[in-house]
Amino acid sequence: MNKIIVLLALLWANHVNAGSYSIVENVKCKPESDVCETSVKILNNGSEVSEILGLEGPTFHSLTNAQILSCESNAVFGTTEIRVFDYKAKEVFSYPHLGYQRDCGVFEKAPLYWFLYNIVENGNPKNSLVVLDSTGKEVFKSGSTLLTKFEFYYKAQLLTLTTSNPDWPG
Repeated sequence: MNKIIVLLALLWANHVNAGSYSIVENVKCKPESDVCETSVKILNNGSEVSEILGLEGPTFHSLTNAQILSCESNAVFGTTEIRVFDYKAKEVFSYPHLGYQRDCGVFEKAPLYWFLYNIVENGNPKNSLVVLDSTGKEVFKSGSTLLTKFEFYYKAQLLTLTTSNPDWPG
């Protein structure tokens, strides 16, 4: 079901502009399956600069960082890490998954990426949030918690992220 929602969103908004750069995302799925592969074309003034193939997604464009984030969801396949690329399709960094990835994204007000994981501890699901900067450095890491509202400071700015309740992986 989540893949269907993602695919519908991609059909409506699969082209993102960033100054003279634009990003075109293409998702191909096998019929009657959750098996999908994402590719991202990076264009500069309408001419293709590079292409990133074989991503699991979902993908996000960070205008501030001039980077492409692929969360490399581990919901269907055993992907082991998130990946971030520059506009030349060069991998800038990767970061290992901490468990079942529930959600991910890019902060609007800061050049940061966030990843929400569901961890099971003592028979109970818990949230774990990790926030990375554009070089892959950890800016915030919550540990396992029942919290759904996370607050932290980045460069003297208070940032807040509200997430879903802890849930079982899968």
